[in-house]
Amino acid sequence: MYKTGTGTDVCLTEIVSQLNERIENKVDTPLYILACPAWVKYAEPVLPFFIPLLSTVKFTSQITGVLIKTLVADQLGVKPAEIFSCACNSLVWQ
Repeated sequence: MYKTGTGTDVCLTEIVSQLNERIENKVDTPLYILACPAWVKYAEPVLPFFIPLLSTVKFTSQITGVLIKTLVADQLGVKPAEIFSCACNSLVWQ
């Protein structure tokens, strides 16, 4: 079991990189950071004008899944196809 903290770190690093690039290029449109795949899927047909303003950074659980299937698989000597990951972002620990 892995927490998505590392994915969050990668996500924040990528967002800062995108923001810095926009500042350096003097892009004067907003950058919306809505990485939830469900929201993006909703916006594509309903708000197509909004899509170019969205950050391309993946959701933290998506990033963590990629890291597990690449880095962790390599470290464990396991084929990525043998690893299954799922995420529950509303899990409450007691």
